[in-house]
Amino acid sequence: METLDELYIIIFSEGLPFLIPVFWIDNIKGNHGQREDLPMIDLARLVRVQEEISKSAYILSLSHEGKAFDLAVQKIGGLYTVTERMRIRLPDCVRNSGNRYLSDAVPLEQGDGGGQELAYLLNPQILYQMTANEWAASEE
Repeated sequence: METLDELYIIIFSEGLPFLIPVFWIDNIKGNHGQREDLPMIDLARLVRVQEEISKSAYILSLSHEGKAFDLAVQKIGGLYTVTERMRIRLPDCVRNSGNRYLSDAVPLEQGDGGGQELAYLLNPQILYQMTANEWAASEE
């Protein structure tokens, strides 16, 4: 039986697929600019595909246990159930300080019979820490 902890939404930036836990999502809206009262991180900039803030189409407002921030993404897909057995742990040699917000990879079936593609699980707690630190530094 699936639980809310196993439910993820797929999001994309620059064609790269990522999964984020649904229970963190408060709101999804079109990108009409950054809110002043919340830190925001742009996923395309984070993965270093672009140095400048991208033309992200959507903002996900995320919060959990008093931690709140906005995440800008270019595309939003459907919902996926991700069980522990489906997760592929990223080896330590792949993980570093620049991508520590990635926890695992999950193979996704291609709908057109094209095999499998890996989507990366985002760790919202790490994203929050990175975003809050960057936001605090810009406020000084």
